[in-house]
Amino acid sequence: PSHDIAVLGSGSVAKKLASVFSVKGHFITIVSRDIGTAMTRCGDVLSDNVVVADTKAIRQADVLILALGGHPVTLNDAEKIIHGYGITNDSLSNKIVIDATNPFSATEPGQYSAFFKLSSLGETYQCLLPGTRFYKAFNTIGVLHLANGIFQGTKATMMYAGNAADTEAVATVESLIRDADFEPQWIIVTGR
Repeated sequence: PSHDIAVLGSGSVAKKLASVFSVKGHFITIVSRDIGTAMTRCGDVLSDNVVVADTKAIRQADVLILALGGHPVTLNDAEKIIHGYGITNDSLSNKIVIDATNPFSATEPGQYSAFFKLSSLGETYQCLLPGTRFYKAFNTIGVLHLANGIFQGTKATMMYAGNAADTEAVATVESLIRDADFEPQWIIVTGR
């Protein structure tokens, strides 16, 4: 089945996922707080199935993908990013959210932000988005490989985490992972 997907962010991961999913027949809205910048960054993937819109488009989507930069270093920073997109607790109620982010430091390239060494960015976003059907995926492989999960003739595995009991959401997340040519693999998070 095709989905109406809102991708938050307009960087390389957002652009790559928009391109991958549009080819598979999904309608993609790249959601940005700055339409002009998003149009410039993502202009080469825009089509009948891929558009750029402001934050109001989030409510219409079936699935929301977090492909955010902003490099949050504290809970307060992460909160500012989410609220900067106009997201409120009720605006995403029962929506499937896939978090494709990683907490890399803006000041130390390749290093995780110090705050998230004690807590994961995914857990932080999940806490900031209560009432959503929250999953973590598309963050364990580099952006260059997001468009093709086939390595040396073998389909690669894409790990994901989230509520395994929500069979409808799991089916959607797994379907999107397969659309990116990966084999989905649910992982169990056992705590710290």
